[in-house]
Amino acid sequence: MTLTLRLTKMAHGAKAIAKSNNQTIFVAGGLPNETVRARITSERGRMAEAEIVEILKPARERVEPRCQPADIPIADFQHINYKTQLLYKEQIVVDQLQRVGKMTNISADPIVPHRQTWGYRMMTTLSKTTDNKLGYWSRSQRKVVPAPTCPVLHPLLKNVLKDIDLELEDLIKLHVRVDSEDNLLLAFEMRDAEPPTIEIDFPVSVALVMPDGVAATLIGDPYQVQRIAGHDYRISAGSHFHVSTDSAEMIATAVSDLTMLYGDELVIDCFSGVGVLTNALSIFAKEVIGVEVNADAIEDAAFNLEHTDNVSLYNDWVETALPNIGRTADILVLDCDENGLSNEAGFEIVNHGAPRIIYSNPNISTMARDARNLEGAGYEMVRIRPIDTLPQTFQIHTVSVWRKKR
Repeated sequence: MTLTLRLTKMAHGAKAIAKSNNQTIFVAGGLPNETVRARITSERGRMAEAEIVEILKPARERVEPRCQPADIPIADFQHINYKTQLLYKEQIVVDQLQRVGKMTNISADPIVPHRQTWGYRMMTTLSKTTDNKLGYWSRSQRKVVPAPTCPVLHPLLKNVLKDIDLELEDLIKLHVRVDSEDNLLLAFEMRDAEPPTIEIDFPVSVALVMPDGVAATLIGDPYQVQRIAGHDYRISAGSHFHVSTDSAEMIATAVSDLTMLYGDELVIDCFSGVGVLTNALSIFAKEVIGVEVNADAIEDAAFNLEHTDNVSLYNDWVETALPNIGRTADILVLDCDENGLSNEAGFEIVNHGAPRIIYSNPNISTMARDARNLEGAGYEMVRIRPIDTLPQTFQIHTVSVWRKKR
């Protein structure tokens, strides 16, 4: 079914909202103040999803996409000028906290813009197309499409993607990274632990990511080096890292600012990864304990934090480590991934009873869900700062400050 719709509001997920016959319709790729012809793709009660067939009246904020298809996840907000992207993201933070988090009287800091709106992405993850090429999921085409050389990618990534030609039946994902010294890494995530046969005619390191997340180096160096705020960090192929050094620095700066350390605190840095936040916190805290389950990441962190004398590391799940540490932190720092907190981790975090929590999350939907749980467990949010770590996408990173109610 095709309808003519007037779009009125931006929702989370690069979708605009329209009303028709008492039904709320989410239109992918639309903008407020546009009139479009849209095809309904799914319905559930009074909610529906739709895709644009034709833009009858475009919004002034709409710009021509710089890579096609325009709805791949590394650039699904590229049809909006950057100033307006930031405005919409600020609004979506408040909307998600109100609707999903069930919170009232939300006041967010102004969003922190990225210093580079294009060419910033130093890491990308590709999936396999049906004909064994590499690409990204396209929402409109409902399949993985061949990878475009999208201008959000670092120039070296754009060049290497042109030269990769693979036929790997068991490939799940390919992670491609460039570091601060322009070294390239290909990390293959396979269905089994058998290494692929690889022929490469350009300088690059190659790793196989095992089913447990630990990586085995096949060619070249086992790690890369990323420089953040003047400090070099070793990042192994199996360790999680942000898509750019700028993004990592923006998050570390926000956490440092909002934590407001005075020098006598015990801080427990949950999901501490390779130690970027741990390092930033150690400068001002009396003691920092980092907790990370990934074995590669904890080894990287131990190397990256050798210069500190007030840091200790736990290689364990957060829900296991917190009860075993035996001390209550003055501040818990939670640097979550897009999935947010598991039920087990959330229970132990609340049970730990820290007077303050700093919560960093790249997904506003799971952040809002966890915010509702934190409020229900006796914490109140006193501040939230949105950070635009991923320009040209609808994703919004937030760092929030929580205080235990008395």
